[in-house]
Amino acid sequence: MSKPSAIVVALEEHLDGVRQIAAGLALLEASHLIHYDHAGQKFQHVSESDFEHAAHAMHPIFGRIMLWLLFSTGSEFLLKGALILTGKLVPSMKDKLAIPPKEVASTSAWMDSVVGGSAAKVSARNYGTIGGMAASLKSLCDEHPGAGAQQVIVTFKLLGDAIRNRDSHAYVQGVRAAHFHMTSEFSAAYSTLLSWLPPEAISEAQELKESGAA
Repeated sequence: MSKPSAIVVALEEHLDGVRQIAAGLALLEASHLIHYDHAGQKFQHVSESDFEHAAHAMHPIFGRIMLWLLFSTGSEFLLKGALILTGKLVPSMKDKLAIPPKEVASTSAWMDSVVGGSAAKVSARNYGTIGGMAASLKSLCDEHPGAGAQQVIVTFKLLGDAIRNRDSHAYVQGVRAAHFHMTSEFSAAYSTLLSWLPPEAISEAQELKESGAA
């Protein structure tokens, strides 16, 4: 089988970046922690009372952490999309355990193959973690020197170390109760990040998010 042309590869990478941005925007909006201004292609902070109301509506006890999880995941998608679109991140391929067909999933043979390490695997795109993208993010920020770039680096370091990595591994009671004030920093940093991207690519992401065809 012949390899795809450079143009096809570039188009596929562009579309992947757009999809990551679209997914990021959708999850960030659904988190109710920040608001996305489609016309201005930037983020705006929201009131804490509106967020707490949305969190309670989601779940009276766990609503806050559920929305913060949406926020941190959406933030990671946004970062990966930005790095892909600027050529700073090229996802690698990695073998992952294959999801079995419905008629195979419950069989003892399949379960034995998983335990024994012989189960089928598929090659999937590997994007890495927020921490693993530090060098790529710094490279992008170096092209846009200034306070805004520093804020982007600091914000994503904080997100990866103190929020994303912690919230996705265990529930800690009240862990985000006093952290809403940081959303203004996130809003500003994410707006800066978007300002470094081609406006037409962001428009594509917005259209994809609204179309539901992602």
